[in-house]
Amino acid sequence: MLNHNIALVMSLDNEIKDKGNLFVGGWESIKLIKDQQINAVLSAVWFGCKSLDKNVEHLIIKAEDNPNYEMSKHFEESVKFINDNLKITNVLVHCAAGISRSVCLIIAYMIKIHKIKPQDALMKIQQNRKWANPNDGFKKQLEKYYNEVIEGVQ
Repeated sequence: MLNHNIALVMSLDNEIKDKGNLFVGGWESIKLIKDQQINAVLSAVWFGCKSLDKNVEHLIIKAEDNPNYEMSKHFEESVKFINDNLKITNVLVHCAAGISRSVCLIIAYMIKIHKIKPQDALMKIQQNRKWANPNDGFKKQLEKYYNEVIEGVQ
């Protein structure tokens, strides 16, 4: 863990520092994007969002941290944003606390691109961010997404 605000989830190449690193964090983690050479930010927030430097690619997903909220409607857009940007820069996915919404979207990315089971993806994230834990509704949506992506079940 880098500090209490931001954590490295995975690195596509440990030798390269300015691209291919995926970070998760809470609201305050935005302050650290320059330090970590992050030029793409996915914000999963319900209201308000800090404006970023014009050189930073920024996707805002308006999402509630509520078990009944349909987070899965944002999976494909989020996966594409993360995957496309990791090829050219480092990426931060954040929500208010870096516990549920942001972690959920990163797990969706790991399911689709890296073919990782939701529970295994969560354990990987928890290695550097122990309190990462999507709400139960999001976990159910991730299981369904896994079945659709990996097993072709709808």
